[in-house]
Amino acid sequence: MQSKKNANRTGGYYKARIANQIPFEKVLRGNPHCTFAVNYRCYPFFYAAAAADITVTTSGTIITNPGSVYSEPILTVTGSGNITLMVGTTIVELENISGSIVIDSVLQEAYQGTTLMNDQMNGEFPVLKPGANAISWTGAVTKVVVRPNWRQL
Repeated sequence: MQSKKNANRTGGYYKARIANQIPFEKVLRGNPHCTFAVNYRCYPFFYAAAAADITVTTSGTIITNPGSVYSEPILTVTGSGNITLMVGTTIVELENISGSIVIDSVLQEAYQGTTLMNDQMNGEFPVLKPGANAISWTGAVTKVVVRPNWRQL
């Protein structure tokens, strides 16, 4: 189980996951007000809470990562046919696209709605390194919407 944990810092959150199994039926049996320990592991990254999506409509647009570590963006590419997408130094080839495809670097999946489209994607899942990152493409692309997932150590 993974959750978002508010930080002592403002403007963002940490991600954490419960590290132990909690037998709720035993813990709460007959006493709904008892206390128990929950062990969790906190990931080291502090995520910006107010990071707005970035819509790119011109190939060659520069996006600047303000964080101190690479981010794992979620890209929605709207277009058709065969597309070569370049994000920084990463090249992603998309085949037979019709409408849009989501390239989710967090989940390491390509999909459209609930349909997996990993077989229509070749290449590594892109990251946005700290500083300037060019987004460019060849092929029939209308736009690329970037959910940047900015983070810091």
